[in-house]
Amino acid sequence: MKKNILNILIFSIIILWSFLLFQIQLIYWKFLAPIFWWSSSVWTTSILFFQIFLFFWYLYSFLINKLSIKKQLFIHFFILLITFTLVIYIYINNGNFVLQKSILNQIDFLSPTSSLMYILITTIWLQYFILSTTSSLYQNWYHKIHKKEPFWLYKWSNFSSVIALISYPIFEIFFPINIHWNIWWILLIFTIFIQFIFILFMYLVLNKKSKIKIICDKSKSQNIYIHKTSITHILLWLLYSIIPVVFLLSVWTKISMEYTSIPFLWMVLLSIYLISFILWFHKWLYKRESALPISVILIFIFIIIGYFIDITSVLLIYIIFLGYIWFICHWELFNLRPNPHNTTFYYLIISIWGIIWWIIVNIISPI
Repeated sequence: MKKNILNILIFSIIILWSFLLFQIQLIYWKFLAPIFWWSSSVWTTSILFFQIFLFFWYLYSFLINKLSIKKQLFIHFFILLITFTLVIYIYINNGNFVLQKSILNQIDFLSPTSSLMYILITTIWLQYFILSTTSSLYQNWYHKIHKKEPFWLYKWSNFSSVIALISYPIFEIFFPINIHWNIWWILLIFTIFIQFIFILFMYLVLNKKSKIKIICDKSKSQNIYIHKTSITHILLWLLYSIIPVVFLLSVWTKISMEYTSIPFLWMVLLSIYLISFILWFHKWLYKRESALPISVILIFIFIIIGYFIDITSVLLIYIIFLGYIWFICHWELFNLRPNPHNTTFYYLIISIWGIIWWIIVNIISPI
């Protein structure tokens, strides 16, 4: 019974976390895009911000995982309490507005990219922190409770993210942005409240010598994964996580510059990107020996035929090509998944591409 309650709480928290995490990105894009003349840089800069901060929040999850389970719960409860207090304060004071006018008045002297980063850092870092630390921590705690692989939760978190993307146009049609913003805030507060319940329940379980044993040793499950992580595995994690993002941003920039800014196209691309994470559990969809010839054919079509056909066909070719590349990389990434006790480190590494991208764009490129 206690395990079932914990399972329901973990599943609910991760589903809500994923939904809110992508909804806030869409809300901010809706608000900021007109201010910056619907430039494609709004989307790419926002992704850069979210990914860089996601890395630091995963770093927090990785570091806290080195402590005992009780210390992890205590620290996270304390951080949740502070965050919850600040979130309530922000919502009461200006929660019905996405941005304060005073912030917008301060960005005139900055470049568009710097202005976007300034707005995001000064308005959303707190909410994003409480959402970003959730997935890897709770997957790790699930493993400690059940001694089972937690990666199926990652599948459902991506499914929830896809639902957030698909449902956004519905919110946009039926709700003004201020009402949509209020709904998001209420769901955020509800998610934090569920996390309080989970942590308190876990404390009760640990203090009453329950039959539920919280394990901290290395799992010996029969599932196939890497039992000992090497430098080669870490480099492969980086490679397979960076390649899909490079293609995603490159194709989006090319489409925006050569054709036009097509409404909701980036939502379609991002949805397919997330779906490729969901499909990595279905091994029958992928045969490694056929991946190379199919990739060569798609690249040929991608480069040659695109010059001779209409824009709709070009976009369709882009989507098919990207979807296949993403699926290959993400399936290989899943195939190289570590022992579940290294879950937080695994997510930390595959999120590091945001830092690498920032270094390339802001340090190497200007040189």
